[in-house]
Amino acid sequence: MNTVWFYKIIGKAYDLLDVTYFRNVNRSPRMAVLDLIPKEKELKVLDLCTGTGVSCIEIAKARPDTMVVGVDRSKEMLRIVNHKIKKDRVTNIRLKRKDASHTSLPEKSFDVILLSLVLHECSEKEAKAIMQEASRLLKDSGKLLVTEWEECKEPVRRVLFYLIKKLEPKQYKEFANQDMKKYMKRMGFELRYTRHCDYTKVMVLKKLKSE
Repeated sequence: MNTVWFYKIIGKAYDLLDVTYFRNVNRSPRMAVLDLIPKEKELKVLDLCTGTGVSCIEIAKARPDTMVVGVDRSKEMLRIVNHKIKKDRVTNIRLKRKDASHTSLPEKSFDVILLSLVLHECSEKEAKAIMQEASRLLKDSGKLLVTEWEECKEPVRRVLFYLIKKLEPKQYKEFANQDMKKYMKRMGFELRYTRHCDYTKVMVLKKLKSE
């Protein structure tokens, strides 16, 4: 298989979310995440498992004084992101090819860390490793923003969401049915509050204090 073309197809599929499920800007998780990032100068934001880079590019455009770092282990995905960055002439993004569970980035160096539609695709062991790395990288005063799918109650939206569920891995159902406060506590974080968006929710987390 031509992996470059494969990732181009996957990348286009990811980007379709923004013109289908997230097309209402005011109810989009992208806008919710942006609202939750302070407008202070010289912040550092890390987008773990950045994928096609939609979130990190939007943040970088809206917060030109903020340094955004996008991390992904896929060289092909990072090529897609890099192409977008050059096309949009964004200058405050740095891309790193790293495993999200072991980035080798400096400890406590980020004010905000993003995990968008990642945890439901992981086993609990994999998720724990990623969250431990996020905790290591996050400043004590920083926050972790986790975006995950959330089933809708409206009939039409339930039909559309059914397509999402069919495409997700088998562990998605178990993940979605968990008590998120307890789940995040096992991961070393306190769930402070949740912002509900179209088909998704954005959870705002703080590191648990060491005992």
